[in-house]
Amino acid sequence: IKLIVHAFSRKKVNYEKRLSEQPKINLSQTDTTGVLKYLFQNKEDVKGIEAVIKHLLSLAADKDLIIKLCLNQLTDEPDSWGDIRASQLLGELQANETIPQLIEGLSDDKDDFLCEACEDALKKIGEPALEHLAQVIRTGDQSQIIYALGILGNIPSGRSAEIVMENFNHLWNKFNDMLLECIWALADKRFIEPLKKELRPGEIRAERVYYFLCKLHQIDDPHLVEIRQRIETYRKRSEKTLKILSGQEKGSPLDLIH
Repeated sequence: IKLIVHAFSRKKVNYEKRLSEQPKINLSQTDTTGVLKYLFQNKEDVKGIEAVIKHLLSLAADKDLIIKLCLNQLTDEPDSWGDIRASQLLGELQANETIPQLIEGLSDDKDDFLCEACEDALKKIGEPALEHLAQVIRTGDQSQIIYALGILGNIPSGRSAEIVMENFNHLWNKFNDMLLECIWALADKRFIEPLKKELRPGEIRAERVYYFLCKLHQIDDPHLVEIRQRIETYRKRSEKTLKILSGQEKGSPLDLIH
């Protein structure tokens, strides 16, 4: 595990280094189309991405052209490294008109890197994406719904909470973990009652979220004491397990299973 984490960390550091390096292109002497062609190269190792995107964002007069070429990239070269950077750029531009294309990029059949880039872009666009996300929650595929919940959790709006509330039962039955994360992030008081109806003793994740909401909104529930005790027991058991696994304490994690 340590080797895997170390390798991932090195790869991340190298990627971030490439982002901040100087691009292999003279930005001041290259037209907008040429700069985008450089950015959209279908390879992972494109140097100076941050500088290139910063330059493109400064070209206010060319915004429409940039958006058009980004959309062309998403259509003409699907599942490429260029797609990922086009999505990132659309998010930085907060190009509301491209929300449908970004949502399409969250689909089951899309690469994970592209899904994450489209997710980040939609988070940057924010509230204008909400009604589109409401439709995704109702009719999207599994990947779209999972990412949509993550996006909604990052848009602190009453409407975000309403969208989740309107589809609570469906989301609880099929996307429980992501729903709980979204509820925790939005922390809306309206979630307390439907969540209370679904609580089962010992379902720690749900109990943690419920306990948090009640404390946050000063809701008095006599069950909070026992919920708190279960949460604390689970926390101590988890800490004990980690210490055993890391060699800090002797024993077997199986001994902690009751």
